[in-house]
Amino acid sequence: MTTYIFDLLVGYEPNGVDNSQVHRARVFDKQNIDYRYIFSVLPPRNKFRYFRDIGIPVDRMIIAPYYLVGETGVLSTISVKKMISKLKLENKECLEQSAEKVIYSLSNEHKLVLWIEDNNVYEVHHLYQNILYQIDYYTSFLICREFFNKDQYDWSKRFFYNNEGSLVYEGYNIGGNVKYRFGVDWIDGEHELMEIFIKSLSLSKNDTVIMDRISGFPYSQALLKYVKDTKKGVFLHSIHQFRYGRMNYEYYYLFKYTKEFDFIIVSTEFQKNDVKKYLLDLKLPLCPIVVIPAASIENLVLERDEVIPFSAMIAARLDPRKQLDIAIKAAIKVRGIIPQFHLNIFGDGDEYEKLNNIIIENNAQDYIKLCGYQKLTEQYKKHQLYISTASWETLGITLLEAVSYGLGIVGIDSPYGGRTFIKNEKNGYLLSENESKTREDLINSFAETIIKYFDLNQNVVASNSYCIARDYLDDVVGEKWCSLIKDNIN
Repeated sequence: MTTYIFDLLVGYEPNGVDNSQVHRARVFDKQNIDYRYIFSVLPPRNKFRYFRDIGIPVDRMIIAPYYLVGETGVLSTISVKKMISKLKLENKECLEQSAEKVIYSLSNEHKLVLWIEDNNVYEVHHLYQNILYQIDYYTSFLICREFFNKDQYDWSKRFFYNNEGSLVYEGYNIGGNVKYRFGVDWIDGEHELMEIFIKSLSLSKNDTVIMDRISGFPYSQALLKYVKDTKKGVFLHSIHQFRYGRMNYEYYYLFKYTKEFDFIIVSTEFQKNDVKKYLLDLKLPLCPIVVIPAASIENLVLERDEVIPFSAMIAARLDPRKQLDIAIKAAIKVRGIIPQFHLNIFGDGDEYEKLNNIIIENNAQDYIKLCGYQKLTEQYKKHQLYISTASWETLGITLLEAVSYGLGIVGIDSPYGGRTFIKNEKNGYLLSENESKTREDLINSFAETIIKYFDLNQNVVASNSYCIARDYLDDVVGEKWCSLIKDNIN
């Protein structure tokens, strides 16, 4: 009984889905649920490190292209010393050596770079006249050899080997048109490669497949085509319907083939009711909709002795959907009434320059700061208020974290995080956002409501936030996962 989770995403910025996957891994470990996270494509090392460092255990990862040669591990086990011997570099000139890499000169024009982690070599880069033309990937053996054409960023040829050194399959990339060959059999692109991978898993009726993403990914069609007896479902990490009734394109494929799935997972009862109504309105077939939060908490943090009075925080990508300009402009107005008020914004993104300019233009640098990415566990302890100006948060992991530390929240009553974690006048305030309100109206509402928030009894606020957070403890969420995976769906 194994749960396979698709997919550890490559080629995109870090996002909330990644963090949700980490929360799930922790809960699965506590519930003794056997699980595997899939890289459907060969991940660059920085992306592999990212998932490992945020908390996905490496022994729970599968790299699909490696799995097809019989390799279930993802880490290199070949020491630097052994690799030097293997490549016969003992008598070659060493140009540079550090804990991350060793560079050897084979000739005036040819260099080898051994990339190292924990004293093991995971990649060897071949350079001619300082231009990369070949990468060798290692686990306990040479598993993939990749070639690059001159002046091209992407690979042109790939060869995958088993632990005996025999060629298992090869790939060719001609102008973005990818083909693979197994012996004399040719297949088209990543989609057909994933079909072979899906079939190689030999999934049974006792296994479960969870798709964290569905639209436009190579495994989606393969799972629907070849996984018949295994339970399979999709997690809706995003809203399913934008304003004015427009469908979220991410879920077009899901709603088109709803009857092919055994369950849809959403984070809140609010979204469950909306999705059910949405499918009925469109006369689409229903399948069971299960509520399991996309995140959970290990414990409540009850210590509030580090809180700085009149302090507010936000943790979010600097992205237009987060509407952080509203928070900044509201904070400027609040400062005019409460001289001690200050706002810290944690995160990074495309809107940094725009937001920073608003701060500078209003001479607000002393009390509004763009703090970049930081470890939030220490920051929640210091702040009195969490602000959410996002136009939607399907759950809102940072909102959950905020209430688990006893913070109150002032936020927009938008799908679905605000109404999930804010109980009006108990641990904060919900603000309505509708077509009749201008942006200036919303800024003024935020400023007025933030000022009003600080009049609340903060001990009562913390108590109410903790009460909300208790429903999201690991054990509570873990029971929901066990009910879905180990038991029958009601």
